[in-house]
Amino acid sequence: MDPRPIGVFDSGFGGLTAVRQLRRIMPSETIIYFGDTARVPYGNRSRDTLLRYARQDVAFLRTFDLKAIVIACGTVSTTALDTLRQQYAVPLYGVVEPAARAAAHRTKNGKVGLIGTQATIRSGAYERALDALRPGTQVTARACPLFVPLVENGRWQEFLSWLKQEPFMGENVYLFSTEDPEAVLALDGEGSSMGEFLTGLLENRLPGQQKEGVTLRQVYHLWYQEGALMHLPVIKAENDSIQVFFPGENKDG
Repeated sequence: MDPRPIGVFDSGFGGLTAVRQLRRIMPSETIIYFGDTARVPYGNRSRDTLLRYARQDVAFLRTFDLKAIVIACGTVSTTALDTLRQQYAVPLYGVVEPAARAAAHRTKNGKVGLIGTQATIRSGAYERALDALRPGTQVTARACPLFVPLVENGRWQEFLSWLKQEPFMGENVYLFSTEDPEAVLALDGEGSSMGEFLTGLLENRLPGQQKEGVTLRQVYHLWYQEGALMHLPVIKAENDSIQVFFPGENKDG
């Protein structure tokens, strides 16, 4: 067994999720993590800048005599991985291929929602990977640059106070409850699933349609000021349309 460590890097702290999984599946490995918090976020940088940052990150980690490097940064994985592999002999692994494999395996209808940094979405890397794995997969992609500062600053844990500082976020984002987010997203060409923290967080951008719902600002206000969470509207995908109703309300009425 090669005793040398494995290097992992990201633009900030988000890559520690990759470290946690590596420790779970390879508990005997030594891992060296580098988070470039001085220059986060990467997602709004030009390709040339991203390549320069990525080369510097890899060069720094190579001073530790690593046997492999995991690029836990989606932005670097989508824009610089191929170039880095040509330049360095150390094995380099990105996050696009495993994420695309998981999405291709889990989608039931051949439609996948994608959120990421501006550079990630601009690269089209996930679309290419999914098409190679499962030809014909439809990908709805949305750049969400505000999510990086949310995650990097631990603001999901300070949900309420963050909105009070950044209230504009609550104007265009609505909160819903849904049992079948994939079916809903399949009908909402402009929507994006926001992941694990809340089920059914959808951007209010359906062309020609105004969603009825509760804005994050309203939820935060009640949560923060009164310590109570209002009932969220429920959305269902029925008859090729999105139905919205509130708990206790007749959805056909």
